[in-house]
Amino acid sequence: ETFARRYRNIPNERLSFNLFNEPPYGLKDQSRYPAVARKLIAAIRNVDPSRYIVADGYLCGRKPVPELDDIPNLAYGIHVYDPREISHYKAPWIKDLPFPEPCVWPPAGVTDGVAHLREKYYRVWEPTLAKGRQVTCGEFGVWRDAPHTAALGWVEDNLKLLNEYGMGFAFWNLIGGFGVLNNGRKDVPLEDFHGYKLDRKLLDLLRRYI
Repeated sequence: ETFARRYRNIPNERLSFNLFNEPPYGLKDQSRYPAVARKLIAAIRNVDPSRYIVADGYLCGRKPVPELDDIPNLAYGIHVYDPREISHYKAPWIKDLPFPEPCVWPPAGVTDGVAHLREKYYRVWEPTLAKGRQVTCGEFGVWRDAPHTAALGWVEDNLKLLNEYGMGFAFWNLIGGFGVLNNGRKDVPLEDFHGYKLDRKLLDLLRRYI
């Protein structure tokens, strides 16, 4: 409510609200999320009735939230990191995954990476999109330890699908281990760029889909 009041004169083209980051992370019981989201949406809309709001999907943005479908001017947010064995390959904080050796994309036994991703991770959103509801990708990226060729292949296949489904995207992150700048990669030359180290191939790939 405080944020809604503070920013209510800024148009939706310049500002939207995203309720939670990756709700409800790690919880088997997701049932309270729609009720809590409705309270937040009501607080915002009581002050700023037309404010555009993004509600992340269930399971860290992986599944639709049909309980919110009746709310107008609401989009759903997804985070694209699946399969994590690729996106988080050897990330030091990931303790629950057996990382593939070798790390390749498409994975062993898969001939079409786009079709694989569509069936496993994107098709679940088709009924939501068919209702005219917007879906946007708030995050996706690959940790620096995934081989560069595999990382670029996975990123491009996801970019193709995001474009196909009309989903906007934000890349995680700009500066750092997933990023375009100062990602710390050892398997590709990084270019000097205004005091940063630029992953030029990754940047050029992203720009082709903007």
